[in-house]
Order: sequence, then structure tokens, then C-alpha cells
Amino acid sequence: MTAHRHTALLVDDDPDACEALTVLIELSDYTVVATHTARDAVARLRGGLRCCVIILDWWLPDMNGADFLRLLNADPNLADIPVAVCTGDDRIRQEATALGAKYVFLKPVEPTDLVDVLDDHCPKRGSRVA
Repeated sequence: MTAHRHTALLVDDDPDACEALTVLIELSDYTVVATHTARDAVARLRGGLRCCVIILDWWLPDMNGADFLRLLNADPNLADIPVAVCTGDDRIRQEATALGAKYVFLKPVEPTDLVDVLDDHCPKRGSRVA
């Protein structure tokens, strides 16, 4: 696996939301890897991407958040990565939490809440590994 780079993996199929969150994460001094499908996100993780946290849109075109979380939980190399779920449906909160999501945010996500999650999971962001 590659070195940890204080990176957030952003998985969101909405180009505008993805761009806005990418800008927020980068302005907060983190690296972001953005993908529009869950399958691409899983492939990147299995390919060696190391990240502090995954920011996951619940409703993706190729699988929903529950299926994504089950895939992560089944892989011992990925199961410990904290996941912040973003959804417009408050009914998802219980299911996401039961499947191991550490955070569940209702859209639109409050920027300070998201930055707090990044700070909680990558507190040494100033000491990046090249």
C-alpha cells in the first residue's frame, strides 16, 4: 500500500456536490480523491489508496451506501476506515449507523461539521508524507 497522505476519499455521483466538497476539503488543507461510483472507490482502496475518512453519498448509481459499507466491513484491510455518510433522507441514519458508519449527515452538509470529521481523523495534517 502507498503511504498515508491525510486524504479524504469522496464518493458522490453529483458533479456539483462533488466539486463543492472537493474545494472545501482542499481549502481545509487535506488531499481529496473524488470518485463518482462506489465500485471505483472500492477499486482505489483495494489498489492501495490510504485515506483518513470516506465521505459517502448514500444513493449512488452502481450501489447504495448499505452495499458499500458491507463491502468495506468484509475486507479486513478496509473495515477500520471511518465513513461519513451524506444523505437527503433522515430515515437512512439508523441503517447507516448499524452498518458501521461513524457519521451520518443530512444534505446539505454543514461545512464546519465535515471539517470537524476530517480534523478528528487526520489531526496531524501538517506532517504529510510525500
